Amino acid sequence: MEEKKYTDADLKQAERKIMKDIMVKEEGSFCPFCGENFGSSDGVKQHLCEKEKEAFTDKDLEKMNTPSERSANYAENYKAEHGTNRFTVNVPLEEFDNNQLEIDIGEEIHHLISVGPYAFTLRINRLGNYFGIDINSTDNLISAPSVDPVAFKKKHGMAFSDLSDKSKYDIAAAAIEKSKIQYHKGNHDFEPEKGIPSYEKKLVQDLAEIEYEILAKSRKEGCLGQTPEGREEAKNLIDNKLKELQEKIKSDITDFEPSPDGKQIVERFLAKEDYKYHTGKG
Repeated sequence: MEEKKYTDADLKQAERKIMKDIMVKEEGSFCPFCGENFGSSDGVKQHLCEKEKEAFTDKDLEKMNTPSERSANYAENYKAEHGTNRFTVNVPLEEFDNNQLEIDIGEEIHHLISVGPYAFTLRINRLGNYFGIDINSTDNLISAPSVDPVAFKKKHGMAFSDLSDKSKYDIAAAAIEKSKIQYHKGNHDFEPEKGIPSYEKKLVQDLAEIEYEILAKSRKEGCLGQTPEGREEAKNLIDNKLKELQEKIKSDITDFEPSPDGKQIVERFLAKEDYKYHTGKG
């Protein structure tokens, strides 16, 4: 029997289907404003239309219950608005007899509020969808330095992955020092050290706090989703809190320096190399 091979696109499509099923069949029965369970998405619609007949349409529910995902052209849009950010650093590498090599540093366009944690914080995602918040907007993006492995091999005749951890760190440290921006490499679900939450786990915690604030207001004042004034209050709260969170994350990533005493000052790290550079443990 021939084994079926799954591509990244296949896996992403399957993940989207699972997330959509969770949104509609599980989370969709809960009001994202007050958290009450109404048994189905239709029950949520009736609840939200209790004081205004036309407050929510089927189209609103469909939009609300569609998980956010990374757009295909977010990086292109960012570069069109901000330009590209490329530079070189000179680093002695042990694989090349400690001779100085000119390393080309490119960029990764990074979501400040990452798409995965945002989508998995289901009620914030649903409210953001309803209020038209675009997780792929350029306001939620930043350019971070990164090595292009293909360009590295083409220029130096050696796979970047074959470099020692020390050489990889030395390149990252040189890129950070020159740009004053955290280095970008791979996913952000690692713990810098035991007891220190990953970038993505910290983000889920931050988003859950915003979610709780909406729920707490609804339980105290009545469901915010049932009146125009309540919905406007919820929209402003989410807009402001997400902007505050974006600025807080941006301040961690930019103007990035080693800690004077080796103690962690910033809360989030894009790569392990950033944590080592910041704490002097490289």
